[in-house]
Formats: sequence, C-alpha cells, structure tokens
Amino acid sequence: MLRLATEDNHRFEVSDLELDRAGPSYTVDTLASLKERHPGVELFFIMGQDALGDLPNWHDPARIAQLSTLAVAARESDDALDLPPTIVASVERLAMVTIAISGSDIRERVAAGRSIRYLVPSVVEAYIREHALYRD
Repeated sequence: MLRLATEDNHRFEVSDLELDRAGPSYTVDTLASLKERHPGVELFFIMGQDALGDLPNWHDPARIAQLSTLAVAARESDDALDLPPTIVASVERLAMVTIAISGSDIRERVAAGRSIRYLVPSVVEAYIREHALYRD
C-alpha cells in the first residue's frame, strides 16, 4: 500500500529492509543499515509526539537519536515531554497543519463499512477493498 500511495512521487523510496531481516527488527538496526547504505546522508525519523514520549522505552533510544534527526509531528493536545538530553538534542518539530486522520480510525471505518474516501489515496482505498483488509 505504501508503494501505491507514493508511486507518483519520485521523492519517496519504499524499502523492504525490515522485511528481509531475520528475528526482531528494531528501529535502531534499520537506521544503522540505512546509514551504512547511504553514508553522508542525513536521516530523518518521522514520528508523532506520542511515539516520541514512548521513545525512552524503545531499544537503544540514544543511538536512534544519534543516527537520525527525530522529525516530530505534534497534535494540538500534545503536552511537553520530559526526555533525556541525548534525545531532546535530536528533536526537530515539524511545522504543519494538523489533520485528523489516523490509521486506527481508517481501520475502524473499513471494518464498519464506512467510507475512507479522501483519507487515503484512491489507489490505496481500492487495494484495501480488493483485498478485503480490516474486515472481521
């Protein structure tokens, strides 16, 4: 679905790096692999404020912050977080308009037979319908 959603934009590249990895797949391992494959390239790890708040519980969070700039999308209701300085130094807030679209809402809508038009690209909507995804 990600390939379908981004196929018209050459600025995106979809990687199956984590699919090819045996055993547990940690973000830090993926970032390290990307750094190795693309030396000298600055990596940005896009995440929501909620994920940033949980980052101290992830596998090797300090290294994640070392390997990438944490590009954080905050919601209006998100509060300030108390994070270690090693993580805070890597955070860059994304200036963006907040839109109320969430993956869980999309899955719930599909399961209930409600429309997801305009919430996902039309090719992704067709794929979900064609493969009967998110239905019980």
